[in-house]
Amino acid sequence: MLYGIHDARSLLKAKPEKVEAIARRRLRFIINEAHRKVPFYSNTFRSMGLRSDDVKDADELSKLPVLTKRDVLEQREQLLNEDFQPNYCFVRSTSGSTGEPVTYFFDPKAWYYLEGITLRGQLQGGLKLKDRVAVVGSPHAIARNIFYKTLSRLGRLKYLSVFDDVVANLSSLQNFGPNVLKTFPSFLKAAIESNVSFHCPLVFSMSEAIDQSLRKGVDIAFGARVIDLYGAVELTTIAWQCKESSLYHLDSDVVIVEAVKLDSDSPANPGEPARILVTGLVNRAMPLIRYELGDIAVLSDDECSCGVKLPLMTRIEGRRVDCIRLPSGQLLSPYVFTQWAREIVGIRQYQIVQEEENRILVKIVPGLSFNKNLLSKWVSNLAEIVGENVRVDAEVVNTILMEKTGKYKYIVSKVK
Repeated sequence: MLYGIHDARSLLKAKPEKVEAIARRRLRFIINEAHRKVPFYSNTFRSMGLRSDDVKDADELSKLPVLTKRDVLEQREQLLNEDFQPNYCFVRSTSGSTGEPVTYFFDPKAWYYLEGITLRGQLQGGLKLKDRVAVVGSPHAIARNIFYKTLSRLGRLKYLSVFDDVVANLSSLQNFGPNVLKTFPSFLKAAIESNVSFHCPLVFSMSEAIDQSLRKGVDIAFGARVIDLYGAVELTTIAWQCKESSLYHLDSDVVIVEAVKLDSDSPANPGEPARILVTGLVNRAMPLIRYELGDIAVLSDDECSCGVKLPLMTRIEGRRVDCIRLPSGQLLSPYVFTQWAREIVGIRQYQIVQEEENRILVKIVPGLSFNKNLLSKWVSNLAEIVGENVRVDAEVVNTILMEKTGKYKYIVSKVK
């Protein structure tokens, strides 16, 4: 982990050519390893008539097919490196927000190295190693992490379950007095609505997309600056938000990020909403090459004003599974709907459900200043976005249930 922290920090101001050289060297190693020792990839290369030397850099990854969650579910044993036994590996599972939890194996050395890399964005965001850190998240996430357990015993970290009562959690946080809070945006929203007084100068949001209105709400309610962290169970870290520009720096020394079009595997242009494919460069136990996370994001070819030379991502728009597919076949990104929701005032929570291809239901939990007379106007505005061939209905409800993962889904599509 300390080695990872050192490497991560040393590359912050490095020239792009140096980071690219490191990524290229690691990619060639992972490709060779996968070709020789991972049955799934050995078969893939053979069936496509490829050698490991045919994929030497990121531009040549497109010669290989996209790896899906279905592939991992059905071929998990075939994706394990022959040098590793499952009981030697760290085992991590996704939350199953798409309906099917997926299990991944990590080389322990790679896991702790990546944990060190993960701290890069947090240190750049303002975290200090002497800080008292509180985490409100899923209970299982910390259970087997030796580093976090050690910090807890030293009184430097407090872990709370997102499933516990919000007011009770805020009371525990007040007593602990953290300098830093890491949690889901949905917990932040519930905490604001509780009207419980709480102060924390730095908040790292994780696991869910966070919009600008919630950022402002956290700033006003808690006096906190919000920094977003973008990662995945499958790889740990992918990107982190810059405190100066609000753009996201990609951890391109440990992961290659490809952007492909929403409706095909062709490369997307910078500035265009795109499906994200990732290739891990460190984990030998279960290499993931051109793995589709299911997320939609916008990459950028700009340079950041902060001086860090790592590649940039403009924003994360949500999950592809949460896209709304119109009768015309067009896919609308979740970002479109979160932008629409910013115009709605006086509500506590909302959820957009695509019941059928041509019917959308908007569930709204009213707040104190909710004006029901404006409901038809909001529905009309949404109807303009989705088009005249889609019926939009609204329903005022008392609550919207939390997912088993401890998160809330704001966009739900029942259309396959």
